[in-house]
Order: sequence, then structure tokens, then C-alpha cells
Amino acid sequence: MMVSLVIDGQQVYAEEGATIYQAAKQMGIYIPTLCYHPRLRPLGYCRICLVEVEGINKPVTSCNTPVQEGMRVTTDTPAIKEQREEILSMLLQTHPSEECLVCEKGGNCDLQEQAYQMGCQVSRSYVLTDEVASADENPHIVRDPEKCILCGRCIRVCSEVAQQFVFTLKEGGMEARAVAGTPEKPQTLEDAGCVFCGNCVEVCPVGALTEIERATLGREWELEPVKGICNHCSVGCSIVFRVKDGKLVKINADAEEDTFGWICSKGKFGYDYIKGEERVTTPLIRQGEKGAGEFREASWEEALDYVAKGLKEIRNEDPRALAVLGSGRCSNEENYLLQKFSRGVLGTNNLETGVHFGMAQAALAMEESLGVAGSTTTLESIRKTETVMVIGSDMLKNQPVAGMRVKEAIRYNGTRLINVSTQETEMDKAAHLNLKVRSGSDLDLLKGMLNYVIQEGLLDSDYVEKYTEGFSELKEELKGYTPARVKELTGVGEEDLARAASWLAESNNAVVLAGKGFVHQQPRENTLALVNLMLGCGQVGREGAGIIFIQPRSNVQGALDMGGIAPLLPGYRRVEDEGDRQEISEKWNLELPSWEGKELEGIMDAAREGEIKGLYLVGDALETGKYPEREKALASLDFLVVQELFITSGARYADVILPGASFAETEGTFTNLERKVQKDYAALTAYQNSRTDLEIIQDLSRAMGTPMKYTSAREVTQEISRVVPQYGGISWERLEGGGLFWPCPEEGHYGTPELCLNGKKIRFSTV
Repeated sequence: MMVSLVIDGQQVYAEEGATIYQAAKQMGIYIPTLCYHPRLRPLGYCRICLVEVEGINKPVTSCNTPVQEGMRVTTDTPAIKEQREEILSMLLQTHPSEECLVCEKGGNCDLQEQAYQMGCQVSRSYVLTDEVASADENPHIVRDPEKCILCGRCIRVCSEVAQQFVFTLKEGGMEARAVAGTPEKPQTLEDAGCVFCGNCVEVCPVGALTEIERATLGREWELEPVKGICNHCSVGCSIVFRVKDGKLVKINADAEEDTFGWICSKGKFGYDYIKGEERVTTPLIRQGEKGAGEFREASWEEALDYVAKGLKEIRNEDPRALAVLGSGRCSNEENYLLQKFSRGVLGTNNLETGVHFGMAQAALAMEESLGVAGSTTTLESIRKTETVMVIGSDMLKNQPVAGMRVKEAIRYNGTRLINVSTQETEMDKAAHLNLKVRSGSDLDLLKGMLNYVIQEGLLDSDYVEKYTEGFSELKEELKGYTPARVKELTGVGEEDLARAASWLAESNNAVVLAGKGFVHQQPRENTLALVNLMLGCGQVGREGAGIIFIQPRSNVQGALDMGGIAPLLPGYRRVEDEGDRQEISEKWNLELPSWEGKELEGIMDAAREGEIKGLYLVGDALETGKYPEREKALASLDFLVVQELFITSGARYADVILPGASFAETEGTFTNLERKVQKDYAALTAYQNSRTDLEIIQDLSRAMGTPMKYTSAREVTQEISRVVPQYGGISWERLEGGGLFWPCPEEGHYGTPELCLNGKKIRFSTV
């Protein structure tokens, strides 16, 4: 509903619920503010945005005053201007304006801008006491309380977004400041519970909170913004690289994109490795004993020829003795070319591109049951759901922004949280119900929950009848999973089982977030059982409900879509299917192997047994320290090529190391856990003499006598859109608006991430 009002003599129409400030801004009417932020709840802390409203005998703060029909507002009377200047002058009396010349926010400071706009004279007349002005040492954030202007943004973003409640307001007239801890007991950020997500720095309008890492590296107006996608986890947060003279100065959240607009500690501060002194800067060839880590520098030409010769010798004898391992952090284009190189150039189906922990089997189980090899809804649905169940995921540690959204939904929407895990997690503190299950018993728990739903008459019978089949067979199978037996199998009490099952069944909307702990053991069976439970509760195929897989790497979904595991060709075609192989072979004009290949663990086993003699390893370190049997596998190889940023523990066994580029130095597309395809831009050129994975794969293919003729990542994207049905119609131009969800195969359109049932029947699975 629209509301009509008058602001400074102009007729204005605004949505009901909008504030005066928002209505004025959409009409281009300027109202100054310091505390307002478009992604935070307005509270009117700073009072700079005062306006006069006809019929109200005193000025009101425009940022948190809702518009009303017929309201008449004046924003620039002499009295209002005088009050604004008085407020600003009071702030300037305690503000260390003598530091403006060296302040990191200089030129991008809201206080500086408002003082300029109002023509205020800067005259500091009050210095804070040592107690109030003291700050703490920490690895990421410079905190200067003297520069605090009491806008409350840090307090609000910490409580509303991060849900950490680190900051509070210390009152006391001129000594008033935002402090960490409590006013009675100020603390360091770390002691107050700060997780260093950096969102307080993102919203601070002055220099009270700034990044340690960016100090003296460039003024705000000197920093070139380049949009990108965070590479640390599968949430796919939009970020902005800030670059000066070809060097990365800092990273910000991208508030303009259609993600949540926030950031976490990994995304904000976890980029030191990009400019790390330990990066490999030129190709290296082993000299001396394997595993000793002794290498000599080589030119790209020498290294590529050396690699091509080593791989050819093994391929010509038996291509089954070759294997390729890629990375779940590589772009779609890089993983697409890598699996094309593996099958079409090396002639091997021994392949996995970083899809570990059972995620591949879980995705294939989703395709088998629902027709979509991935999540059936989006993270946005968390805002709309009544119940969230997190199973096998420590989200606040590994996918913090998604975890923040769950906690936000709990606080502001009354969402109930069921947390299922084998050990303590950060999410335990937020959960309404914690189910601690024995390792490997998730399947029994899910069967027991569905049996409870059936026995207690909580089944969504209309939904089951309309959209499913095979229910009677499943019902019979589940009869033995009584609450008492499930308690014996899982350790979950009967009352807790009943509460969890009832919440899922009785909620209008429910979402399950499943992590690697859930799919690590029995991934197919666990996934099918989860689908059964959600079908029985009627929680699949509509807005605000569904299943989301919390993948551990940034592009696991994309790697699967590109055919990044042994049995899959691009677009979930099957290697075993002659028609599928022929179709891809014709598109590529390459012969493809038909034999069954191995994935990560199978490759490692075969390497230790001497069956696999050559390995091309791109990205993802194999964590040989954590998995010593993998170190034995690498040591057993006749020829190992590692394409990496650093000399990892596994790279010590390499015959050749090829220096790759980081995500900030490449461009292409990534597909996040929601099946959303996003464009990533290259903020930096490849570090020193390193090259992007896309360039190296093509260079190596050319050296082996099978040229790949792509001039850019864009051309690879175009080929993907022709070869991968789910990506049909995707182009860089269409991705400029923030990304596209690849559709259900039956739907054939974009923009509908929720699985659409449209009357089709889904069969319950007996597992």
C-alpha cells in the first residue's frame, strides 16, 4: 500500500512502513545522517537527521519515523539546521580532528562529509580519559574510541547480524562511547566474544574501527573496487576487492549484490596467503630424492615439456594408470577444462575435482529421488521458515554468514532450531533442541523421526497422496523404528525425538541444512532418508521449505555440474551410458574412455598398490599430515605433477610444481550451495611468474599435442552453456545482476531456486 505525503513542498509517494528518510531519499531530497545504515534497523542514535512534521511540536528523527498519509514534512528550516549544527559541533569537540590527515577513513568519512556540508568549524576542546580512550590489541581491527561518534552502528550490526553482542553504549556525557564488554567492565574485543567477522568495520562511518592490514596502504579514493565472490566456503558471498597499484589492500562485503550483504572473518581478513612470501613464483622441477622437497627453478617451456613427456609415457602404456585430482575451490571453467583434459587428452576416467566427504553421492541421491542434484531451496528461505534443522554441520565455524542468518531468524522471526551433531558445536548455544547422536546413526534417527510422524498422525496426507508414491512400502519398513529402539541406536531420548519430529511435521515451513558430517558416512542412504522425512512432512517443493547442503568448498556444486567425478560427464550424463559418451565426444571432437574410473580414495589406494603411476593434482592440498596413507600414495607414484600456490606437504613428493593463481587473480563463474551461478572478476594479475589454472591446463594440453583454443574464460563459459543443460542460456552478461539459479530440468527457466513439483510424483526410497 502506498502512502501520500509532502516533503519540502513536493508530493511524495512511499510504501507503507517506509521512514521519512527513505521517502525523502527516493525523491532526491537530502537529509544528513550518521547513524542510519540501509541494512540495519533504524534507531535514531545520532539525531542529525532531524526534521519538522506539521502537527508535532518538536523535531523528529527522520530515519526511524514512519510515513503517514497526509504527513507534511520540512527538512531544512533554520531551526532544524541550527540543531543539526549544534549536535555535530558537540561530536567534534571530542573528536581528534588533528588525526584526519593520517586517518584511514580520510576522504570516506561520514563525519568529515557532514562537517563539510554544514560548514562546521573543527575545534577540539575535550580529551577523553585514559580509561575510555584505551583500546585493545588484536590481529585484525584497530579500535580508536576517541573517534567514536555514538552512531551505534557497531552495536547494532554486532547484535542484529553477528548475534554476538560484543558492543554496548557507555553513557556519561562527553565520555560516552561504544565499548566492548559492559559499561561497568570494558573488555578487549576477544574477551567480549568477538569473532572478528569485520562487519563492525564495514559499517563504521568514521575511523573508530578500521582494518589493521590496510594501514598506510592507500587512501579510500585511491582504491579501485573490483567485484568478486568469496572463495572460503560454499555460501558464495559477494565481495569487493579494494586494489591499489596492482596490490590487494582490503576486502569489503558487497552490499549492492543480492546476497546477504555481510561478511565473515575468513572473507574479510583471510587473504594474506594471496600476497604471501611463501608462494611458488616459477615452475619447479624436482632434483634429488622424492619427498625431500628439493627443487630447481625452470622456465614454463621446460616445465610443460617435462610434464607432457612424463604423462605421455604413462598414457601410451596404459591410460588407466593416470589420474587427475582437482579442487572444489576452482571455477566452473577451470574444473570443466580439467575434466575435459582428463578424459579427452589423458584418456582417463580416474578423476575427482575436490568433491570430498560424500557430497557427490549425496548430490546423486538427490538427483535420483528429486531430479535435482543439489539443494532444493535457498538460504533466503531461512528468513521465512518456522523450523530449521542443522545436521552434521558446525555452520558458525565453517559457514559463518549462513550461521548468522539462522541466528537472526531465531531472534527476529521466532524460528525454532534443531541442532543434530555428534559433538559440541557453536550452534549448540542457539539451538532450542540439541540432539547428540552416535557417529554413524543419522540414518536411524531420520527413520525414527519419520516413523513417529506416521504413528502420531502428523503425516501430511494430502501432500503425500498428491506428490508421492511408494509410501506403503516405506511405512512397512519403518515400523521397527520405535522411539525406544531409536534411543538404543542413536542415544537420542524419546522425548527429544518426538519434539524434533513434531516441529518438522507441524511447521508451515521447515528447512534442513545438511553438512559434511551428515554425508561423510552412508551419504546416499542418509540423503534418501532425509528426503523421505521431508516428503512425509510436506516440506519439499514450496517456498520457505526444503533441503540445503552445506558444502565444505566454495564450488563443490559447480564441480559436480561440470562432471567433476569419475562416473559423471558434464550435466550429469553418465560415463557408462554410450549415448551420453557419444554426445559429449561429438561436442568436444575427442574420444572418451568408457571404463569405470576411480575417485579420491580409490585413486589413493590404487597409487599405493602401484596400479596408478601418474597423478596430476590441481589445487586442494590432500592434507597428508592428517591422512598419512595419502602421503604413502604420493610417495609411490612414478610421476606427480602438482599445480599449487605453495609447496604443500604433498607437493614435496612432486616431480614438477606448476605455480597457479589465487581466486583473486582469476575470472570465471562459481556455483554456490543454492545452485546459484555467480560471476567472479579478476582483481589482480597472476602473482609474479605464476599462471591461472585455465592457462596452465591449456598450455599443458597444447604441449601434449591436443590444443584447446580458448582465448578467455568467457569462451569456456559459452561452451559450458552449450554442453551443460542446467547452464543453458547462462552468459557473463546475464550474470552481471548478481547470479542465476540453474533450473530444475523440467522447468527450463531461471530464477526459481525452489524445487517445483508441478504435480509430478516423487517416489519414497526404501533404505
